[in-house]
Amino acid sequence: MPKLRSHWKKAVTVLLSVGIACSTASVAQAAVSMTYTPRSVGSIEGGYYHGSRNVQVTTSQISMYSVNMRSYCQAQQSGNSAYAFQDVSKGYTCSAYQRGTETAIGDHALFRVY
Repeated sequence: MPKLRSHWKKAVTVLLSVGIACSTASVAQAAVSMTYTPRSVGSIEGGYYHGSRNVQVTTSQISMYSVNMRSYCQAQQSGNSAYAFQDVSKGYTCSAYQRGTETAIGDHALFRVY
């Protein structure tokens, strides 16, 4: 009987230590990236990040916030040789805005949370 009790004691100790280790482990969040093309308007929600976008034929605008990950925003409109962008640390809001011509070739807004 004492031998059986010893095995149970070891099993309970192992299970408790595994349970404590699992409960204290942090859950890692994955990097996310999305691209939006013209005629895209609305909010962006993802649990640990949120923002908004408004991509039309002549304007691209996006903003993003994450409390615990870096955020990158980019806006591109036809007629411009370079895109507008901002890359910020966790806890800050990134935003990008650009106006362009009537053609929608290459127009987009994107965000990346990483």
